[in-house]
Amino acid sequence: MPYAFSRGRKAVKKKAVPTLKASAPRYLDEGARANRQKPSTLIQKKRILDVYLLPRFGELRLDAIGNAEVAKLKAELVDRSPKTVNNVLVVLNTVFKTASKWDVIEQMPATIELLKVAPSSMEFYEPHEFERLVEAAAKVDHQHLVFILLGGEARLRCGEIIALEQTDVDFTRGVIHVRRSEWEGHVTLPKGGRARQANMTARLTDALRKQRHLRGERILWRADGHPKVTQVLLNKWMSRIQRLAGLTVTGASTSSATPSAPGWRWRESRRRPSRSWPGTRTSPPSSGTCT
Repeated sequence: MPYAFSRGRKAVKKKAVPTLKASAPRYLDEGARANRQKPSTLIQKKRILDVYLLPRFGELRLDAIGNAEVAKLKAELVDRSPKTVNNVLVVLNTVFKTASKWDVIEQMPATIELLKVAPSSMEFYEPHEFERLVEAAAKVDHQHLVFILLGGEARLRCGEIIALEQTDVDFTRGVIHVRRSEWEGHVTLPKGGRARQANMTARLTDALRKQRHLRGERILWRADGHPKVTQVLLNKWMSRIQRLAGLTVTGASTSSATPSAPGWRWRESRRRPSRSWPGTRTSPPSSGTCT
């Protein structure tokens, strides 16, 4: 066991620094889960640890993962996208910061420098293309139409559409109360950590009135008997609608875009809806296709 000596004082036993493998469970539990981070964030951090960090640094003490080890990590991930590499580096950096805050290590063992990422570019739907999506959705069935209008005209993200309940719709005031979001079965607050209200257009109001049913609390339901609509199902719906509309099939019902205001075509002419989600404008990137 190492000791620290100072003149005129007794030897002080130094704390043993744990390995990354030993530190990972505490980091996920007390550093992430205890701070109410979203399930999607927790799963992403665990995957990064399991796939990228633990196989390389698991047996090393935290204070032994220095700049040379970080540089080697970057070199080994050279075939991965800069965004993926940065996600890995951010998790490693937060492990260091958390350990430092808990006095597990005396100082940051490495300086983490992120890679430069080129600004993401997005294609956009023109107004007439969005109307083609609406027409195509109506031809499939009423649920597909409600899905498209909720995303394109009410600003709802994929997870918010899935978790939307019939009691969240206020026909008297003409608003939707967006109180929750669902990701892979986990129900959390909407993006941003707080509820909000979304205004309804006339045709969305009419569509939601016709959508009322006794099959459960959620707005959308499944005809195959499955209890819940999922992200995978909505991506399939989007592919079907895009194909029927004669547009490029992406299958993505949401991406790094935040829906724009209803009536964007005449009130905010400089905004154009993203091709990855009807009636959207760009915002900071998010992971996955359905958040």
